[in-house]
Amino acid sequence: MDRARIIVSFPPGDVIVEGDENIIYRVVLTERRFKQRKDTKILLLKEAGNRLQRYQSGESIRFDLPVEEKVTDFQNDVWNAVKKIPYGEVRTYKDIANDCGYPRAYRAVGNALSMNPFPILIPCHRVIRADGSIGGFTGGLIWKRFLLCLEDENKDR
Repeated sequence: MDRARIIVSFPPGDVIVEGDENIIYRVVLTERRFKQRKDTKILLLKEAGNRLQRYQSGESIRFDLPVEEKVTDFQNDVWNAVKKIPYGEVRTYKDIANDCGYPRAYRAVGNALSMNPFPILIPCHRVIRADGSIGGFTGGLIWKRFLLCLEDENKDR
């Protein structure tokens, strides 16, 4: 199967979604802007791009697209808990650890989220520190702040 990508521009930079006809392999958040953009004919990637554009316009979007999840049971538990965080809301690393049945594993939760190859689709940006600070993010803090603000501004739509 041919792998392809679609690029969606957001204010902080470009979102690159890579996949094929059946599965998304990864999502990359970058502060770069890519000049050359090939339009893909792969329907799954077109759908991902469409959902990202609607999300960016403030819609609460379900990103229930097929993704390649080669993860441990613990990572799977963490990612599933994160997927349940409602649009415009946040949880702490400790909340997620409790939801997964590992109340002391909040640092391990952070590590599991740092390995999330599907930011936005698996909304790890919605997880913050217990003291209210935003913590880290694979896509960078500019992206995390942007995504949290986007959802906060549109949560009552």
